[in-house]
Formats: sequence, C-alpha cells, structure tokens
Amino acid sequence: MGQCASDTTDLLFTNCRVPASRMLGPEGEEFVIAMSGLDARISIIYEGTSQIHRIVIANELTGKNKRKN
Repeated sequence: MGQCASDTTDLLFTNCRVPASRMLGPEGEEFVIAMSGLDARISIIYEGTSQIHRIVIANELTGKNKRKN
C-alpha cells in the first residue's frame, strides 16, 4: 500500500525459516498482525483529511472563497 505516491513492491519469503523465539505471534496470524498496524495509520490519515474539510467548509461559510465574475 503506497501513500503520497511512495514506491511499493512485493516482498516474498519462499522457504524462509523463522526461529520460534523470533515469531511476532502465532503461526497463521501474520495477516492480522500486519493489518493491526494499519489501524493507527488510517486514523491519522482520517484526522488530516477531516481537518482539511473543516477548513474548506469554514472558508466557504465566511465567504473567503467568493468567485469574482
């Protein structure tokens, strides 16, 4: 998943062995663990876009963006 046109790529680990002491969680839960970090990023992105919407609406309501004919 890219953000702001960042480079993205696939990362494949074929026949890769990971010692049990280095596992982040139970086997088979990799996707859940990877997506858990995404929740925080989504809320940060949402906050930023919400703030932009509030500014745009406030500008429209105060007439700062009136079109000149």
